Amino acid sequence: MIGDDIEIQFLHSPNEEDARRKWTERSRRLPENDAQLYVEIRDRDGFEARHLRAFAALPFKNKVAFLKRGRFDVVACPWAVEIDCPGGFVPDGVSLWEQTKALPHFDPEAWIRPTQGCSSN
Repeated sequence: MIGDDIEIQFLHSPNEEDARRKWTERSRRLPENDAQLYVEIRDRDGFEARHLRAFAALPFKNKVAFLKRGRFDVVACPWAVEIDCPGGFVPDGVSLWEQTKALPHFDPEAWIRPTQGCSSN
């Protein structure tokens, strides 16, 4: 637990000591300026509209939500990228990467390129 309200799970750590060590190492690599953070979420693993609302409230400039087309009302979410896909949610990993590279309205490589000004749309 971090404070009283944030839980980070290290599924591949054998014990709490290893998880703390990994968290300490990884957190040192985070940029000091939040404008240099890139945050993404996918509509998988129990994702609901409340998660989308919470994501919308995050203050990060560089955020993107990958969502199955038509699953949520995204009119007020300029950082939402809708994907045409079978099933109830977007694919994970390599499949999602390949699909986003083919989209005419979103270029994932440009989104993460630091010289681009960092906008999802």
